[in-house]
Amino acid sequence: MDQANDNAVDKDPEIRRRRLLFRAGHRGTREMDILLMRFLDRELDHFTEVEMTQFEAMMNIPDQEFYDVLVKGAPIPVGFDTDLMHRLIDSVEKA
Repeated sequence: MDQANDNAVDKDPEIRRRRLLFRAGHRGTREMDILLMRFLDRELDHFTEVEMTQFEAMMNIPDQEFYDVLVKGAPIPVGFDTDLMHRLIDSVEKA
């Protein structure tokens, strides 16, 4: 595939959604898989392009650090203090 096709695929919202679902469900720890997939099951279809980009970036937060933020109330990492992160934290607290 050439560069132009790669860029088109990367911008396709449906492909991005499928990638997010896969990455969120295959984090490495079952607990994180469950927490993230529950959230995405409810929210992903309503994500804006900005929120998809934010969630894609969150997938780079190491599992233990991310888990501590979601479950133990650890500080949100620099650059991730967004409405989306707060919705995710709220959804975990309500679960």
